[in-house]
Amino acid sequence: MMTRNTPSYWVHNSRWETLEDKHKGQRPHIDPNAIPTNWPDHLDEAIRQLNDHILPALNATPCELLFALPFRPDRAVPLVALPTTPTDTHINFTLAETFHADAHLLSLRDAERRKTSFDTHAPITTFKIGDLVQVYDSASDFNHKSINKLTPKWSKPRLIYGEFSNSFSLCTTTGIPLKGLFHSRRMHHFIPLCGSHLDIAHLRDNEPQPEANQAIAEAEEKMFKDLTQNSSKLNPPTADEGL
Repeated sequence: MMTRNTPSYWVHNSRWETLEDKHKGQRPHIDPNAIPTNWPDHLDEAIRQLNDHILPALNATPCELLFALPFRPDRAVPLVALPTTPTDTHINFTLAETFHADAHLLSLRDAERRKTSFDTHAPITTFKIGDLVQVYDSASDFNHKSINKLTPKWSKPRLIYGEFSNSFSLCTTTGIPLKGLFHSRRMHHFIPLCGSHLDIAHLRDNEPQPEANQAIAEAEEKMFKDLTQNSSKLNPPTADEGL
């Protein structure tokens, strides 16, 4: 959670856009708490700078995209408003539609470039039959009920027993099949606790674990034992349970 004043931090970043040191690659250190309390007086100027900021991918500013007119210093603006004819109106609409079409094509090209860069550098996750996985509950993403804040997003460990292109058939760890197919984008590998029955029954590899992974596994085991002991102290068995 951000503890700093969000508007002040935004004004701090907007102020950075106007500093000459930006072109030298040196960002000065400004304490957000040192920003004066009259920052709302400069809000209109900050908004103007955001609207006049040229987007490199589109070679246009948000203001230009809205009005379909190039607002650049080299564009001469007449001091006296000239009369507008129907021909001028049709020409303006044609140029505006062309400007919007060019910006749309440039945005698609930029999106394709970003996707290609992501696909090239993103790690590839593969699944095979016998792997332990968890399934993400995507149905609750657009459900804003309060109970969903406490409901786990990932399922219990499941086993893959069938493969159909990018979808898989799953079953419980006891072998009970689940209905339907599950796409790989909703799944991730489940790594069981070191030394647990799932870890022993489903070995990931035959190589010994590195020292770092072994230390993490031992810390997890210790934490699990502490939680079990604390829960037993806080909830002692009743007379009925003892019988």
